[in-house]
Amino acid sequence: PCLGSGLFFCLYLYISPYISLSRCSTSIKEKNVANVSRCIDFTELRSNLKERLRENIERKLLINQIEQPLAPLRILIVNKLIDGMVDVIIRPSSLKTIFATGELRMQQEKNTVREQLGSPHLYTKSQRPHSTYTYHSFNKFTLDLQSDQFSQPIRFRWKRESLATWRLYDIEFPNKLFTGT
Repeated sequence: PCLGSGLFFCLYLYISPYISLSRCSTSIKEKNVANVSRCIDFTELRSNLKERLRENIERKLLINQIEQPLAPLRILIVNKLIDGMVDVIIRPSSLKTIFATGELRMQQEKNTVREQLGSPHLYTKSQRPHSTYTYHSFNKFTLDLQSDQFSQPIRFRWKRESLATWRLYDIEFPNKLFTGT
């Protein structure tokens, strides 16, 4: 009995990120803001995204600094824009689009925006993003969504909040998004 309980406990710990992903995905599809807020650390997610965006944009602007002497001034302006943009974009409704489609933008189709993201008939299986789940440590876990839109995956980073609860704390977007190549 003790061995069986221990084995069950270890199995539950191992599958706990999948359970959290499922709960979060369901909450996003149901547009349940309270439940989404429990599975996503919006404060840390915003902070991580702002930092990543700043690094990528500053790198791009500084490379062109010789040709553009006002690049440092542009960096200051862009940093303020990043803060506002991330604060507006990183909310449950925006993440629903990314989770459901693996895409970063809504697409126009016959004058209607694809808003039926929860519909199982919107995409065929071959069109849905391929997902990969990876443990990086006992407390870190990633979900990679590979879309046809980019050669690199969109990487969702999760951390353990408690023994069986995980929260999304970072999203890594493909480099192509920043470099345009």
